[in-house]
Amino acid sequence: YIVMGLLLHFLLNRFKMDKHAWILVISGITTLSTTAYLGLLCVFLLYYRVRGGKLLPFLVIAVPILAVVATQLPFLLDKIEKTYSGDMHDISSLDELAGWYDKTGEGEIHLNRFGSAIILWNLFRWKLIWGISNGYQGVTPVLHNVNISNGDVDFFAKFGVVGFAYLMHKYILLLKSFIHKNEYMIYCVLIIIVLAFGEPMLIFNFTMAFLFLYHYVSPETL
Repeated sequence: YIVMGLLLHFLLNRFKMDKHAWILVISGITTLSTTAYLGLLCVFLLYYRVRGGKLLPFLVIAVPILAVVATQLPFLLDKIEKTYSGDMHDISSLDELAGWYDKTGEGEIHLNRFGSAIILWNLFRWKLIWGISNGYQGVTPVLHNVNISNGDVDFFAKFGVVGFAYLMHKYILLLKSFIHKNEYMIYCVLIIIVLAFGEPMLIFNFTMAFLFLYHYVSPETL
């Protein structure tokens, strides 16, 4: 929400780094969230390009810095590796874990972003193009006690890649009221994909509002 708030704030104030933007940036940094950091990086790239910065110098400076930071901070690559390993262990023992949770009633199996994507791909594969249903977990026994945290693949399972493309189409219609280059649209879509990879935010009211928000919001009405 912080990263999306920053993006929307930049759209509204024409990408000016005012005090409200600084508050959102500092708030995002203090989350210590890998997903939030990747989202912030995409927002910074968009801000840099809209303000006239060249892409190559940005990459030359940013890539080495990111490589050092990612390998040195424990909540970046190290956290991703541990999360992936934990997910692989849970998937390999899914039947046993599901049986234990069913028997004891002790909540749900919490799969992280990688495990969530893998289990849904293994279950549905190309059906993810069209989607299964909004209640696919309730009618899929193996997922009865599984908490899915990957918002991208969860949305594909609900409404398909086709549904995601429709949502992004409406999102882009909103963006076109504020920014006009296709390159900038790509960054904005990438921000949504990155953020939703670690949180099922695509089905939240905040995000689903993009389906109709472009009808009502434009620079002329603000």
